[in-house]
Amino acid sequence: MEKVMNIGGFAPPTIMEQVQRLLLINPGAHNLVISNVPGPRTPHYLRGRRLVEVLACGSTMPRHGLNLVMISYVDTLFIAVSSDPDVVPDAAGFAADLEQSFAELREAARSRTQPAEPAR
Repeated sequence: MEKVMNIGGFAPPTIMEQVQRLLLINPGAHNLVISNVPGPRTPHYLRGRRLVEVLACGSTMPRHGLNLVMISYVDTLFIAVSSDPDVVPDAAGFAADLEQSFAELREAARSRTQPAEPAR
């Protein structure tokens, strides 16, 4: 499956259409898709107005489970969670758990970077 997915950047569109049809025929071939798109590190402007958020979005095919789309912009990571409710019935709960896990990770990172108490 990994080899099939990696040819996407090199294969002509007609071959990729066939791969997509194959995945629709065999929906059990995968159940999780994660897309990570590094966005710009500097702010962008349109007619003098600063872009403040980027919409991460993705979709799933029937019975293909869960799709996580991540895109960064300046110093923020935006994450979209979408799912087939027959495979992942509580995508909102998953997203809440993901958010809580990030908060725990952030707190753990902060506690490691705090300066040590001076020796007396």
